[in-house]
Parts: sequence; C-alpha cells; structure tokens
Amino acid sequence: MVDRPDRLGGGAQAFAAVPRRVAWVALGGNLGQVADTFRVALRDMATWPGTQLLGVSALYETQPWEAQGPLFLNAVSAWSTALGPQEWLSAMLALENRLGRERPHLHAPRSLDLDLLAFDDHRSATPFLQLPHPRALERAFVLAPWAELRNRVGSFGQPPLPDAAELARLCEAQGATLSRAPGWEKTVD
Repeated sequence: MVDRPDRLGGGAQAFAAVPRRVAWVALGGNLGQVADTFRVALRDMATWPGTQLLGVSALYETQPWEAQGPLFLNAVSAWSTALGPQEWLSAMLALENRLGRERPHLHAPRSLDLDLLAFDDHRSATPFLQLPHPRALERAFVLAPWAELRNRVGSFGQPPLPDAAELARLCEAQGATLSRAPGWEKTVD
C-alpha cells in the first residue's frame, strides 16, 4: 500500500516532511465475519493521515485465551506512520466502536480487538497507554503472527521475540494454529 494524496486530504504535503515511525498492531476477533472485519479495519487504518501499511501476517486461529466465546482469529499488521502513539490509540478505539465492538464485561467475545503492540522505541506506562504492550510477549496468538510478519518486513528495532522452539511451545500450550485461510492478507488492498 502506498500513501496517496487523495487519501490524505489537504494535508498530504504537510505530512510528507514528518518523520515516520513504525506501529505494530494486533487484530483479534471471535464474533461475526472476523476476516472481513479485519479487511475493513486495515483499509480504514490505511486512510489515516501519513500512514502506510507495511504488511500483515496470515490469520491465526486460537482458542480463547483469557477470554470467552468461540475460536478467535488473530493477525498482526505493521504500519509506517507520521501519527503519534496516543493518536493511534484514540483512532483504534474509535474504529473498534465503529465496527461494532461492544464491551459488556471484561474478556467478552468481540467483533474486533485492536492492540498497539509497539511503536518504534516509544515507552509509555500510563493507565491508558502501555508500550510496548505489557502482555504481548506472553501470548502465542500475538507472538506467532508477529514473528511471521517480522520475518517478512523486518523488526524495525522492536523487542526480541522468543525463539522458534519457545514460540512453538507457547502455541501448543495456548492452542494457536495457522488458520484455514492462509493468504488472506493478499486480499487486503
């Protein structure tokens, strides 16, 4: 995906001079047509000012982990962006709501869950934004797609991930497997 001036509105030239950072975003969901919801979310995120999709992982199917309901689909995406981490968090929460995310209780089934995993080397420990994501390195449903995507697009200096043997152990223990829809990422603009 390439930033196009028509997507960036009147501020395209202003964003051309702004330094870019890399945002890593996890996508998850277990209600509705999750892969379709992911496609809509990725397309929407690609319209944010100064933002370009670098890549997206394959889909991973997992048992609910610290959650309830049917099987989850999970993926990780990487973005080049001129926006800041707080802007990403606010925009992701608004996008979740627009695409039907409800929060009736903690760990409820969901149509879309977006988590900001890392944002360059930015560190944050506020109640609203913790970077890097404090539990990402414990969750196979995040680690498997993140490792796969980093192998394709590069690490961009992000935290080291577990080695292949540890990742395989976590995937087995937590029920993370490659989804029956590999290659779905090729259907994203």
